[in-house]
Amino acid sequence: MVNDRAGWLSPREEDEITQRLARFTFEHQHGQRSVSGHAALTGLHLAATADPSRQAMVGLPGRDEVATEDVLAALKLVPGQRGMLDAYERDLIEAAVDRGLSWEALGAALGGRTKQAMQQRYKRLSGRRSWPTRRRRARSVTAPAAIDEGKP
Repeated sequence: MVNDRAGWLSPREEDEITQRLARFTFEHQHGQRSVSGHAALTGLHLAATADPSRQAMVGLPGRDEVATEDVLAALKLVPGQRGMLDAYERDLIEAAVDRGLSWEALGAALGGRTKQAMQQRYKRLSGRRSWPTRRRRARSVTAPAAIDEGKP
């Protein structure tokens, strides 16, 4: 959940870990001084788990160059990144519904989820907003000609 901060790092701790893992990023290889936590986590993941030929192809350190401490440091970044992605998902769901997309249409676009499943997902992401219910207009029933003309 977005508001569950257990296991999250302080900004200083996250920055320290990110800088430690920067050597595993494409950005670092291309001379960028600052890298994001997401880039550090992605680079370390690729270096620690990818096929050696793929690692060499993209120029990242190989598995043997990834210390256990680096893997543990990357794991510490995961809750914060998950929380950030959850917040993005929640905000994007709100943006879609604000723009008139129905829960049904949103669910269909995201893999055939039902209206109820989408609303539950939104609540699990700490979504607290609500939108007016779109009620269908009642169909006007046309009276038979006999009633309109006052005939019994």
